Amino acid sequence: MQRIVDRLGDLPVAVYSAAHDLLLWNALWAALLGDPSPRTGLGRNLVWHVFVEGDLPIRHTLHEEDEFRANLVADLRSAVGRYPGDPSLRSLVDRLLAASPEFAERWALAHVARHRSGRKTVLTPTLGDITVDCDVLSVPGAGDLRLVVYTAAPGTADAEKLELLRVVGSQDLVG
Repeated sequence: MQRIVDRLGDLPVAVYSAAHDLLLWNALWAALLGDPSPRTGLGRNLVWHVFVEGDLPIRHTLHEEDEFRANLVADLRSAVGRYPGDPSLRSLVDRLLAASPEFAERWALAHVARHRSGRKTVLTPTLGDITVDCDVLSVPGAGDLRLVVYTAAPGTADAEKLELLRVVGSQDLVG
């Protein structure tokens, strides 16, 4: 997986576990969304960020946000069904249920699904908003790892901003 992530340097790419723990990412991912390396434990869990911390630099429309949150919970429920004896997964769900009334409400709906794709706008401090398509790919033979890839339509201002971000990385362009 690391080799694939490294080879896809022209795109923001990351790898998540079935529990939505961020495991690997490339430099463009870190430049676009902020460097996750200082984060540990729940600090690297996407579901925890969305429902408890709420500090992702991503903007959705109200409909997209509702769908994204519903899909995250449904996907996590699917993972619990595939790994019913996993104590860390059960602990994550228990902590989310205790920390987030919204998560608990969505969990009670018992919806099961897998998150596959979506569109989001990332709020960057140096280049402004960048709208990207997010595709979630399952990796055959790698357990339940998911390769998450962000792309922008070729020839758009968003594609140009991603290219600039790829070149300058996480340098501070304001100053």
